[in-house]
Amino acid sequence: MRPWIRALALGLGGPLMAGPITFNTALPVASGQLILRQELGRTRAGGDPGPMSRDLRALVAPTVMIYGLDARWTLMGALPLVDLRMDSAMGRREVQGAGDLSLFLRHTELQIDRPGETLRLASLTGLKLPTGARRKGDGSGPLPPSMQPGTGSWDPMAGLVFSWQTLEWEWDVSGTYQRRNAAEGFRAGDEGRLEGSFQKRVWRGPGQDGVPSYLYAVLESNAVWRGANRQRGIADPDSGGRSLYLAPGLQWVGRRAVLETAWQYPVHQRLRGQGLRGDKTLYLSARFQF
Repeated sequence: MRPWIRALALGLGGPLMAGPITFNTALPVASGQLILRQELGRTRAGGDPGPMSRDLRALVAPTVMIYGLDARWTLMGALPLVDLRMDSAMGRREVQGAGDLSLFLRHTELQIDRPGETLRLASLTGLKLPTGARRKGDGSGPLPPSMQPGTGSWDPMAGLVFSWQTLEWEWDVSGTYQRRNAAEGFRAGDEGRLEGSFQKRVWRGPGQDGVPSYLYAVLESNAVWRGANRQRGIADPDSGGRSLYLAPGLQWVGRRAVLETAWQYPVHQRLRGQGLRGDKTLYLSARFQF
């Protein structure tokens, strides 16, 4: 075996690789490999410019399953658990429950392998299913659609993913667009995302069975556009807009596990009307190969 091929097998094509922290679309997976990823995100949205003094805190824990069907096809599924709490001048409202299940198929359209590096371009198609609860309430009555764990709608998604991996670093770029459909008179705004991740190997540690562990420094960006929500066909002037986030992070990559964390910071937000401004988000994640 040539030295660079062996290096790729240990560093890039080994049991687990680095991959993005704040988005799942570009996660690497080999043919016949099953990966379980458990994520936890804690965020806050406030800065209410209106008189209600709204303050939203959210805890979201998606469970992601990824399976390599063959050398080109990858199947992905994600099911989130959510805990939402809204404080305002009217008091506190909160809800917990399972959100909507999302399924994705990723197909490698182009793969170029060179000594010590590989490039991949893949298409992505997906569908969000209405599996989450959407009629929850509390002592004040039914909760608004924006606070329901589920949406009740079938929402298709499509995108492209580009990855460039070497022995020392990795670039991932993902562009996706999700169409939101109406359910019970409410239609959430469509969402477009352009996301990037750069991972640089900064430390090599002891490993197992000849496969070393690595520590990566990570920097990611997330540009998000959301359309206005609509209730009975009428646009909500306090919804939708554009946001840009940066997220520095760290990853430890072992033979069969990846542990990672990132802090996501809003660097630009242009939201409509009195929409809540996003604050910092803490991401924690663990990946395991079976």
